[in-house]
Amino acid sequence: MKRIVMLALAALLLAVPVVKAEQITITYLTYIHHGDAKLSYLESKAREYEELHPNVQVDIIVGNQDKLRTMLAGGVDPDIHDLPDFSHLGAAGFYQDIMPLLQRDGLVRAYNPVVLNSMSTNDGKLYMVPEQVVSTVSFFNRDLFLASGVQTPETLGPGWNWDYLLNAGKKLTVDRNGDGTPESFGIDRGYAYWRRAIEAAGGDYYEFNAQGMPIKSLWTSPEVVTGLEYVALLWEEGTIPYGRVPRHEEYFFWTGKTAIDIVDAIAITGSYLSNVSFDWDMAIMPAGPAGPISSGAGGNGPFIFASTKNLEQVWDFCKFLFITRENVMEYAKITGSIPAYVGAQASYAAANNLLNKNYQAVFEALNYLPPRSGGTLPAELQPRSVNPLDAITGKIPVRQYLEQLHTKMQAIIDEQLGK
Repeated sequence: MKRIVMLALAALLLAVPVVKAEQITITYLTYIHHGDAKLSYLESKAREYEELHPNVQVDIIVGNQDKLRTMLAGGVDPDIHDLPDFSHLGAAGFYQDIMPLLQRDGLVRAYNPVVLNSMSTNDGKLYMVPEQVVSTVSFFNRDLFLASGVQTPETLGPGWNWDYLLNAGKKLTVDRNGDGTPESFGIDRGYAYWRRAIEAAGGDYYEFNAQGMPIKSLWTSPEVVTGLEYVALLWEEGTIPYGRVPRHEEYFFWTGKTAIDIVDAIAITGSYLSNVSFDWDMAIMPAGPAGPISSGAGGNGPFIFASTKNLEQVWDFCKFLFITRENVMEYAKITGSIPAYVGAQASYAAANNLLNKNYQAVFEALNYLPPRSGGTLPAELQPRSVNPLDAITGKIPVRQYLEQLHTKMQAIIDEQLGK
């Protein structure tokens, strides 16, 4: 009798259909200019995640702004993207607000509140998954400073300012053999410092209304003029190799031929500076009229599209990438970036061989974040889309250039406002 019952139960179990887990595909569009290190990290972690979750496939796609626009126009939104110039889509409802997910999972305290605030909108929404801390610091070639008898920036305190930068830049531009071409220059790619200079002068580019929409161009404000004129002065005084030598690429900071770098992100410590032959170090940014503003600094990370059909799985994958301590420590080592997740920051200096450097400047810079913007900008109004090189190199007067730019930007604003 018992055997008959057991056989009946076995037959019943065999008759019950096996329900397979739903197959899920997560699409992550990553910016082509983030480089090979980050791509390697994303791809390796995607494979690891798939092994842990056999019902999930993670597709890592590399692309630029046009790639994302094409995907959106075709109705095939990626689940996640980390491209610049699209933050304005948050206010239009395209992105998932991450803050409720952090609060639900008890993760808010895992981040520096200053960093979270820098990433959030005025009404407290957080559209970026906290990935990294973007900190802008000055890099300097200690060997060139010592050879020219110039005091290094990290020893100056408040004396590390625009006046010192200009004077040091001139002293550090050295033509030893007198052939008219300096063997070393003071400032690498100083022309690209212009946006940071404007914020260090206390400037902003637009005035916004209560809804966060730009309503007035500020491109001709005194602060913007001051910032751009200062960068033009750096070039006029011959401290920048661009336009002074046939190939200014041969004077990039990591070649050892320029003394100061005020344009590169901290990630170069884990890439371009990892095997150089000269002694380099860091300091906070030089102080302009508004102070040593760490322009462009704060938190950064990818966006999750509100259109995703698998929010919980996409969020879990993002946590795997950027909030799992062991993975984030690996991320810091591979990319040279500072993780936003505080639990992995302690290992940042050791992972990137910075223990003998002034790496505290990286975190000190977060005390000088610029004021949060009053709103979001479409691509055509982004300062990133502006190229004032002709004004910087003296081909057109700075004020004339800014008048023309102001007219153009105000016309775009008026059109968007329906004026």
